[in-house]
Amino acid sequence: MPTRTDPVNETLLDGFRELSTPVVADTKHQGVAVLSGSIEAIHAGCSVVGAARTTRVDPSAIWPPVETLVDADAGDVIVIDAGGCIEEAVWGELLSTYAETIGVAGMVTDGAVRDISEIRDLGFPVFAPARTPRGPSGSAEIERDVPIALGETVIEPGDIVMGDESGVAVIDRNAAEEILADAREIEETERAVRRHIDDGKSLEEAFEHAGM
Repeated sequence: MPTRTDPVNETLLDGFRELSTPVVADTKHQGVAVLSGSIEAIHAGCSVVGAARTTRVDPSAIWPPVETLVDADAGDVIVIDAGGCIEEAVWGELLSTYAETIGVAGMVTDGAVRDISEIRDLGFPVFAPARTPRGPSGSAEIERDVPIALGETVIEPGDIVMGDESGVAVIDRNAAEEILADAREIEETERAVRRHIDDGKSLEEAFEHAGM
């Protein structure tokens, strides 16, 4: 069984980077979880694939995940369980700037974020359900590198997190090879449908010829 310290196979990550979250979700594999539609890209062009670096903060006294970020590896996606608190921002420009500098791939949370225009100018991928100018009132994170929950989805340290403008999917790293193979088959089928449409076939004919 892999541990948090085991790096995710980079070839696997590259494979998922060639795909979209809808294609991965369409595998309907039990190892794929789709986060709530309320958790979305905060600016256009957000796209991320990487290993989850998890942290939990106190929803009654939000504090940004400074310690988690300092210990993060290049390519990690910081995933913050804020208990759904959207009254105080758990992430903003300064953390995004540092994360970008050390090569962190992106951030996903069920909490609120701020400094949207600055993060957009950085181009740093951030996914969250809410925005607020109010800063944090806490003083520390609760736990790091532990299983967390965003809504009903449990995320283990090292799971593969994939986000784009359609939403966020979480992939069980232990099933990632199988999921990637299934997703590639779906992607190829969709390419076939597009080719048939370009050839002048009706949508129904395109589906039939592609085997859908």
